[in-house]
Amino acid sequence: MMIAFFGHRFKSSYGSSLDENNNISTTAKIWLTTLNEIPNIKEVVEDFFKSKSPLFQSKEWCPDLREVATILKELSNEYENNKNKNTPKIETDIHNVHLSEMYVSFYKGGKGDKETYEWHKQNIERNKK
Repeated sequence: MMIAFFGHRFKSSYGSSLDENNNISTTAKIWLTTLNEIPNIKEVVEDFFKSKSPLFQSKEWCPDLREVATILKELSNEYENNKNKNTPKIETDIHNVHLSEMYVSFYKGGKGDKETYEWHKQNIERNKK
């Protein structure tokens, strides 16, 4: 993709992704290893080649590995922030915790009555201290 975008500038700077024996080149291995360390790389690499990417801010430069990694990290951070914003948060309160404890006690053979509920409520309070 980088050769498709930057042509001879990229190829003359970094070579091809394959060596003369059609094996992945050393440079390509280094790029691959570095970029695969970026969180969410599979989710953000497409955004790297979209017109809103910083990649399109200038026609005059051919980015090096550090620049590419920096852009992808920024895209990864944006992806992570958007993912967190869209993740519903489950609110819990102490009453729901008590009900869960009562359910567990009932499931494990307890009576599941108010007495068991109170025992679990007191047990939770004791464990907080």
